[in-house]
Amino acid sequence: MGHSATTAVHGLVAACEREEEVHELLIHPLNERLLKPVLKQWMNDLPEDVRPYRWFGVFSFEEDNRLEYLQTAIDRGGRQEQLAIETMIRHLLNWLWYAFHHLNEDLYLSETEDDAETLKETRLLIDQLDDSVQKTEFMEEWQEHARTYELWLRFSKEETAGFMEWRERQEKQGENKQ
Repeated sequence: MGHSATTAVHGLVAACEREEEVHELLIHPLNERLLKPVLKQWMNDLPEDVRPYRWFGVFSFEEDNRLEYLQTAIDRGGRQEQLAIETMIRHLLNWLWYAFHHLNEDLYLSETEDDAETLKETRLLIDQLDDSVQKTEFMEEWQEHARTYELWLRFSKEETAGFMEWRERQEKQGENKQ
């Protein structure tokens, strides 16, 4: 890919980084025929440049490898990679939400060991955020997920059915102790 293609892709994806509805602009043919090939070549030509890794992860050009691209951007760019950090946090919090969203049916949709690691990783990433408002919002969501995780572990040792009722009883007992 030539310098002009790289410059054009840089301008386009840099302008789209913080757009909410970016997937309506970055349509499939544009992604497949221009953005992905140019960014892949950029990674090959300048592997120390963090930007193509960030954009591959942020824009989900390869969903299966999304986290690897984000992690590479974070590893190479550190705290300066705020967008990659935010995107990774959102993904990890969504993963935890997914694991828990059928607990009302006593179904845990993940492995507790994996989620323990996800909670740790997410907390470390939240600590790297510079935006205090966003940090607070992510922290509140993380705390809720961590609480749910801890309660599920306790519940699964004591009971086999009725998690939501059990949780409600635990929370009432906690309120009565205060």
